[in-house]
Amino acid sequence: MKSRLNRKNVKLRKDEAGYALMWVLVVLILAAIILVPLLVLMTAGLTSSHAHEERMLRFYAADAGVEAAIRQLVNGSETVNPNPFPLNDSGVEVSIVHVGGTAYRITSTATDNNDGKTTVIKCEVSATTWDFFDNAITSRGNVTLQPGGTVNGTVQYNGTLDNKGTINGEKITDKIYSWQWPTAQELHNLYYSQADPEHPFAPNTIDVKTNRDIGPLYKNGSLTIHSTDKDPVTATLRGTVYVTGDLVIGGSAKDFTLNLNNQTIYVEGTVRMSDKCTITGTGCIIAVGDVFFLPKLLVSPPNFIFVMSINGTVTFQPMGNFYGSLAGNVAVQLQPNNSLSWVSPPAEGLNFPSIAVRANYNILTYNIE
Repeated sequence: MKSRLNRKNVKLRKDEAGYALMWVLVVLILAAIILVPLLVLMTAGLTSSHAHEERMLRFYAADAGVEAAIRQLVNGSETVNPNPFPLNDSGVEVSIVHVGGTAYRITSTATDNNDGKTTVIKCEVSATTWDFFDNAITSRGNVTLQPGGTVNGTVQYNGTLDNKGTINGEKITDKIYSWQWPTAQELHNLYYSQADPEHPFAPNTIDVKTNRDIGPLYKNGSLTIHSTDKDPVTATLRGTVYVTGDLVIGGSAKDFTLNLNNQTIYVEGTVRMSDKCTITGTGCIIAVGDVFFLPKLLVSPPNFIFVMSINGTVTFQPMGNFYGSLAGNVAVQLQPNNSLSWVSPPAEGLNFPSIAVRANYNILTYNIE
């Protein structure tokens, strides 16, 4: 009874009427003021993010076109097939233009399949080259020139130059980077297939008394090339000679002449050439290990001989004038009273790649449109 009377005694004030509705309206107005720009901002952000994602996908597609072009150049082709090709919901069209020497201009265009927007990458690339034939000596290590030794030509080295002789040419200390120097595997890939590995050479010795033509030849193991003929004879290389072990040419047997005949000797071990052998002609003598080059020489321009140690030392002490180039990964040594003269390589070239067999292409310029 009492509670019922209390409820009857409660009275509402006239100035309190409608307050709840007013606050609801205020909240709604504030929400409208805040939420509308917020929704607009969120929509713009999502649109921008989507557009950015589409641009990135087109960029990745266009960049893939550049990589495809470089891969084709590596394989000796100047066209991409298929062209255009689909990627990231875009069509990628690539053009390759030769601009001179080993340089190419690549244009890769990625076109979105939905809205037709494009991303274009334009770049110029150039093949990595091995320019050993431009120097008389190229060394990633040191160069030692003993008293009486004479070099006529450019000497480039990474280490130190111990010059007790005479250098008639420029001395270059520009760094020789690893990608500017061949690896054993790279040259193996080149020469292995040239040496007839399907028919390996079984004997450990070649007597030029009865074997006047040598190569193409693949020897799994070490090999000696010498002569037992009391009269001087001449053997001629007829192809690439590949030896997985060590190679001795001359030894302590009889004198003979070896005509390089524009061919290449490639040895995974060391090469030792004695004064029992007289070298003539043009060619390459390359070893993964050390090279001891001590033969007699019967050469003159335009003969050009290239002697290289990939990972070791070239010890150079021939009898006679040498025309060509030396390259050693550790050091190149010229012993007393010997001369080395650089001459222009023969126009027909040597059996050695002037362009890196890894066919690495350096990107010179890279522009995104």
